[in-house]
Amino acid sequence: MSEWTILRQLAWREIYSRRKVFAITTVFLAIVVSAAMFVLLREVESADQFTILHSIDLPRGFETTLTGMLNEGTELTFVRHPDTDSVRRALEEDEAEAGIIGPLEALWGSEAPFDLKNPIIGALTASNLQRTADDLGLSPDDLTGLLATARGEDVGAEVNTEDEVVAVFTVILLFMAIITYGQWVSYGVVEEKGNRIIELILATSNPIQILWAKILSIGALGLAQLVLIISISLGLGLAWEEIPLPEVAASTGAWMVLWFILGFGFYAALFASAGALASNSQEASNSVGPMAIVPGVGYMVAIPMMNQATPNLALQIMAFFPPWSPLLVPAMLARGWMSPLIAGVAALVVAVTVWLVVRLAARTYAGGVTQSTKTVGWREAFRSGSDLLQ
Repeated sequence: MSEWTILRQLAWREIYSRRKVFAITTVFLAIVVSAAMFVLLREVESADQFTILHSIDLPRGFETTLTGMLNEGTELTFVRHPDTDSVRRALEEDEAEAGIIGPLEALWGSEAPFDLKNPIIGALTASNLQRTADDLGLSPDDLTGLLATARGEDVGAEVNTEDEVVAVFTVILLFMAIITYGQWVSYGVVEEKGNRIIELILATSNPIQILWAKILSIGALGLAQLVLIISISLGLGLAWEEIPLPEVAASTGAWMVLWFILGFGFYAALFASAGALASNSQEASNSVGPMAIVPGVGYMVAIPMMNQATPNLALQIMAFFPPWSPLLVPAMLARGWMSPLIAGVAALVVAVTVWLVVRLAARTYAGGVTQSTKTVGWREAFRSGSDLLQ
């Protein structure tokens, strides 16, 4: 049997052994993403429908003023009640979001959003000013002049909330995908070490090729799942026009695929080495745990920064280091903080690094996986693997 036939069978074995877990997690994630999009749609639809009670005659121009202060398309229903107590009881029973009980007095229900409270206060204040101006005989121009206020203009970069959401989603999804499938590689190595199959394979195959077979096979599962999640998110966003899909969503999805491949290749090689050092799954978790701290640092730095107008210096520097580039670069592209050209250069740097890391990790992997009866250290495994790579 040829060497490449053995490696191909090894790759298919990795995929076949995880088919049930892959199917279950894929269905679960598809349901979660679809449910999240549905909840978002319901929130978008319900957020623009409010019922407002009133026990007094509403001031002249109040409804028009209030409508102008709310989001476009907001539907308002006004219901007259006989007295203040009736309005209060109705609000306590969640029959409405707000109630007007005086020229300058309002009550809020438990479901009243902040985006409704402020406009009501503003509309009541404006109506009261207009009534006072009429009593004093002031013209509209006189009133406008009296109410004129100083204003300021922000000349800094403006934060785009939609792009911010896409960037945060990118960091979270890539972090979870890389760590999850990296652990699959580690546990797969432990299984092979325990049943000593790998010793037979190493007798005829190069450790570097074996490691590539594992990375590519499990990476293919992770990539398929990631593409599915992105496709569902984009597809539902296009199908439900009520959900505004950010312009950067499609391009960010493509960048996520590229950076998952690079990030998984980098960490999968390291996780395989960590698994080769352990003698069982529990020890493998202990070996992988410290390694997961590295991408965790990038995660903890990126998430708080995504709501800023500009990236800080630390984020810009970390984006060019291979351990963090897979998490930070696609998020920075979504926020408009990095050009595609610079991102391409960063991708090339990570690709070269992955090639080097796989070659170094293969040495540790080979030295550790052949010692099936014990747990070994990094230095011992690295030295033992030198003979197998020759």
